Amino acid sequence: MTDPIITRTVERAVGLRGAGADDAGEVLGIYSNSSGEDVFIIEREGLRFLPDQRLVAYRDIEALNFDPQVKESAEARKLSLSLSGGEQLMLPIDGQRGRLLDIFPIHAFLRRRAHQHRNANRAATA
Repeated sequence: MTDPIITRTVERAVGLRGAGADDAGEVLGIYSNSSGEDVFIIEREGLRFLPDQRLVAYRDIEALNFDPQVKESAEARKLSLSLSGGEQLMLPIDGQRGRLLDIFPIHAFLRRRAHQHRNANRAATA
């Protein structure tokens, strides 16, 4: 079953492709930078960073930020993830279609998913 949120995000982000028939059931999408190199995999429970295969659970993402200069500078097109243990990770998201930057729909998707998973985790422990 296709996730409607990832479907809308795939439509808006040129570097993001939806999972194919060959991908595992947990894979929702794969993001590739402008050179075509795969950067991360969006899975049901979190992001899998490539090439090291590190999985970061959505519930562990406390904040997502990007540089206000993303529209002016390709170097600024990175999403900063603040994790619950205090760790900071940078996610390069440099794709764009005309004036529409991939960082915006990816940011919105991840922010929504992190919020949903944190709330579900709180409800389960309450």
